[in-house]
Amino acid sequence: MTSFYNFIRENLVLATIELAALNKKSTLNLNDSEINELPLSLLKIKNLTKLYLKNNKLKSLPHEFVHLKYLKILAMDYNLLYSVPPEIGKLYDLACLNLSYNKLNYLIPEIGKLNKLQVLWLNHTNLKYIPPEIGNCTLLDTFGAREENLLTCIPNEIEGLENLRHLNLSHNPFEKFPDLKDLNNLKFVFLNHNYITDIDLDVLEKMNYVKEINVTGNPINSKMNYYHVKNLKMDAANTDLYSFNDDDDTSESDYDWDELKIYNWMKLVKNI
Repeated sequence: MTSFYNFIRENLVLATIELAALNKKSTLNLNDSEINELPLSLLKIKNLTKLYLKNNKLKSLPHEFVHLKYLKILAMDYNLLYSVPPEIGKLYDLACLNLSYNKLNYLIPEIGKLNKLQVLWLNHTNLKYIPPEIGNCTLLDTFGAREENLLTCIPNEIEGLENLRHLNLSHNPFEKFPDLKDLNNLKFVFLNHNYITDIDLDVLEKMNYVKEINVTGNPINSKMNYYHVKNLKMDAANTDLYSFNDDDDTSESDYDWDELKIYNWMKLVKNI
């Protein structure tokens, strides 16, 4: 019964690809298809711009993947990827890349060749390192690398992300608040649930253009030093003198982060 089911499933995937190629479709949705390997027949879809591969069983991508040169949206979240081939850096039109919920451990430096990239999601990927080449993605608007990652710092080259508005690095082992004061378009920064003990007050005061900086769930010392920073969201100090904007302990997941994510993706889909 299982082998028959697999036969039907595999042929359904191939038929979906063939139909998309025949009709010259620009979008292909293979979410939840239990794919173990990406069929090379995918290359027949010459004008493919949006490829959705969420919740499959992909462990790797074929090098031929580079021939999908018109791709603008690539969603491969919830797979079993251990690595991404360097050739992905040749997908020069890529604007939106979702690699969340994989087992990547690291981000390849070729990511810096994607100079049209606007949205990059690397949540739950065991990520330990962000290459300095990320600074070349100057159009990046949204970058998420939260939860089940092991980031302790970000490269100085991140200051090249002059269009970055949404940054989510929550639930990592950061001990130091990163210097983000040169990212003048930032609107939301999530560094909640890290191990940050001190924040450079000079950096914070220069980030008054940010709508919210969330550092809840960090063991920050001397919280009273930061009470005047209006855009800083942190846990209450053990005092009745100041409230520190502590109405609740809302995290990015139940704030409007998902709304921002959906907004950005929908905006990209409409414009591509």
